[in-house]
Amino acid sequence: MVSLVEREAGQTVVRQVKGISRCFVEENEKPDDKSITLGTEGVNFAGVWELDSMIDINRIQSNDIRAILDTYGVEAARNTITREVAKVFAVYGISVDPRHLTLVADHMTFEGGYRAMNRMGMEHYPSAFQKMSFETTMHFLRSAAMSGEVDYLQSPSSRIVLGKPVYGGTGSFDILQPLGATA
Repeated sequence: MVSLVEREAGQTVVRQVKGISRCFVEENEKPDDKSITLGTEGVNFAGVWELDSMIDINRIQSNDIRAILDTYGVEAARNTITREVAKVFAVYGISVDPRHLTLVADHMTFEGGYRAMNRMGMEHYPSAFQKMSFETTMHFLRSAAMSGEVDYLQSPSSRIVLGKPVYGGTGSFDILQPLGATA
């Protein structure tokens, strides 16, 4: 009888939100957390907002960067990128300094949208050295040489490649001291 009830309950729709094909209960990360966390297949923020009497809409998260960007804006998309990249590394037991992750997320979203951090996304960067420091060095070097690209060494990557200080942090300013006695 139990298996029959479980099978029928699994096929019964209690509430339905367009764009969400499946909903399931996720385990809480902390054992003392007694709240119920739902995971879904699909995204529909507006549809879920209508269920605000049952769902804490202030805790909604998604790994769909485009949906987050379109609904909540670039800062939320940036935070989502940081969180999702950290999760990927955490699966392998790797901890990454959050400052590094925010630097990557800032770079991916600095134009108000988001750009992929792969060789296809790198094609559009103006700095040849920045592109070469990423992955396919010879491809970007050949392309830069053939098209006569000039690199003004403005990006952190291009400056690091040549051993120059980055224009940020302590490298963002110069201290000048007069050499002779002034009257």
